[in-house]
Amino acid sequence: MQGTTPSGEKTSEFPFLGIEVDTHTHSILSGHAFSTVKELAIAAKEIGLKGFVLTDHGPLFRGAQADYYYTGLHRFEDHLEGVRFYKGVEISIIDDMGKMELSDHDLRHLEYVIASLHSPVLKPSSKASNTRALIAAAKNEFIDTLGHPGNPAYDINIPDVVKACADYGTMIEINNNSFLVRKGSEKNCAEFIEQSLLRGVMLSIASDCHIYTHIGRVDDAVALAIKCGVKEENVINSRYDRINAFISEKIAFKANYL
Repeated sequence: MQGTTPSGEKTSEFPFLGIEVDTHTHSILSGHAFSTVKELAIAAKEIGLKGFVLTDHGPLFRGAQADYYYTGLHRFEDHLEGVRFYKGVEISIIDDMGKMELSDHDLRHLEYVIASLHSPVLKPSSKASNTRALIAAAKNEFIDTLGHPGNPAYDINIPDVVKACADYGTMIEINNNSFLVRKGSEKNCAEFIEQSLLRGVMLSIASDCHIYTHIGRVDDAVALAIKCGVKEENVINSRYDRINAFISEKIAFKANYL
């Protein structure tokens, strides 16, 4: 696969790795992003993405929506502007015992769930506590991916977290936005990649865009992944059919609990 530039032009810099579905995007309903869902969909189509996941922040993030907003996302069609549209969320981890800002009942209504550490919700603590928080999230069967776990603000035992992901089938996200707003993430992200390859944990590579012009922009994350030896088959969203099959299976699983 080839990568894409923000304008959608094919590049030769990344000859085998890119993404066909952006699994981490934010709309104005996150409170601090700047694009509508329609604008994201139009931009995704223009740059050649086959789909994107809307992952607005959960209700405890300032400016985000009440909990009932997330269970109402099913009102959207499955395709917008000619691309596949997945209804998801990026929830904040509340404590190191596995509590999330949305209940498991709410998460069952969503197609893709990212769990992340966010300092406005849970401030960085000891290495042991930070690690427990991510491991508890990895154990939750309704959580698909740990979001931007390479954030250097949180001291983490990376091998232990990746082992938990391997044990419970949770993915690790390599977040392109981290290279812009979470300075110093490269070292931790590289270790997460290396440990994930060692233990067979799937990766997702995502933009974490907060404006439509950044959707699908993953060049920094892709460059690091290639440097660490990542192949196309290690990335869940490098192919539409792979991520779509994964999400379809999770939708069927969650339907048993509705």
